[in-house]
Amino acid sequence: MHIFLDEDKIDEFAFPTNIKQIGTISDGLKVYVEDYVYSYLYQYANTGGHSEKIGVLVGKYLEVSKDKQKILLISGAIQGKYSKNEGGSVVFTEKTWDYIDLQMEKYFEGLEVVGWLNTQPGYGVFLNPKYSAVHKEKFKKPYQVFFVMDPMEKVNGFYKWNEEIDDFTEISGYFIYYERNDGMHEYMLENRLVKLKSLDEEEEEGEEEERPDPAVYFRKGERERVKKQQEVTQNRYANMLVTLSGILFLICVIMGMGLIQNGDRISKLETDLKTINSSYKTLVAQIKDDNATPVFASQTEQLDTTPKSSTPIAENVVKEEPKVTETPKVTETPKAQEQVKPIEQPKQEVVVPAPVQTPKKTVTQAQAPAQVPAQTQAPKGEVVAQNGTPDYYFVQSGDTLGYISYKFYGTYNMVEKIMEENAITNPDTIFFGKKIKLPK
Repeated sequence: MHIFLDEDKIDEFAFPTNIKQIGTISDGLKVYVEDYVYSYLYQYANTGGHSEKIGVLVGKYLEVSKDKQKILLISGAIQGKYSKNEGGSVVFTEKTWDYIDLQMEKYFEGLEVVGWLNTQPGYGVFLNPKYSAVHKEKFKKPYQVFFVMDPMEKVNGFYKWNEEIDDFTEISGYFIYYERNDGMHEYMLENRLVKLKSLDEEEEEGEEEERPDPAVYFRKGERERVKKQQEVTQNRYANMLVTLSGILFLICVIMGMGLIQNGDRISKLETDLKTINSSYKTLVAQIKDDNATPVFASQTEQLDTTPKSSTPIAENVVKEEPKVTETPKVTETPKAQEQVKPIEQPKQEVVVPAPVQTPKKTVTQAQAPAQVPAQTQAPKGEVVAQNGTPDYYFVQSGDTLGYISYKFYGTYNMVEKIMEENAITNPDTIFFGKKIKLPK
């Protein structure tokens, strides 16, 4: 029954006063379920065991024009007898609707079908997609609702059809109301699922049959919905983590490839540095070797090794550049120690000036006293110029301070003075083209 109540007719209609709120009541359609109806639905769902059961809800729909309230009063429920299973779901048949029409005329005169129910043991309040097709075909009125119940998990919920999204929308809360309901009581006695007392017996004894607490059903339903929402949220986070992990993996792969390439370059550079270091150490070892001293020693150092009995003739020897006829050869020594053979000095004539008022005489290297060491070869074939040293010198490619000292002073001992004169801190670091002042 669809009732419109104007302001002047509100007082004529008696709204339920003894009610119990289940859940949070939101704006929109407000659902009231009579206590006997709720109890019978609970018993009806339990008789199915693990099988689904269907039925219809009977009552009135009211609209109050004053505050635009929409109220659905459910005061009866009828079993879905003669239904059948199609494609894994229980559906209404023509025989089922004939049975419902007979029960409406007999027990629920003046009321209408305001919704339907489906029990699904073990499935909670999950909505099968097939429910939408049944609702759109058989329950087309906007106020007709769908009630789903799981007697095993003790959860339930009301849903209404939303045309905008073409799907069900949950009704967050509802009311249980208590009043004398003869029609539903008689139907329950006629289609009893458990032995019930008559209303007169209940009033005489002052007690009612124990019924399930709707709040227990609702709380469990809320917990299940919250649990499902948490699962959905966790799945979203899991998907986000998987996506981020994939992105990080790609970044790590790209960085790893770059590091591998850079690693190869670094390894090659380390190998080159090790080779240079090894060559440098070998060169230093050869320079420090005693057998290589004559090649690099200065003339003064050679003269210092002359025995004390030697004559001072070497001080008056005129220095001339020897003619090199052979390239010095370095022979390999046994593996225990590598040695460098001294450079063989070619025979040359050395002019030794005689003492004062003594005629000059020419002597050969073979005729020179044994104490006079052989003349050391000047670096890079340059002529030693002790006299007439210039004030400045421009560094040439391959020059060293030792070479410059020997070139202009005939000895390596001037290296420190050259460094001091030019504020050079590292004797091994001079630059091509640098202007160097030569000390006098």
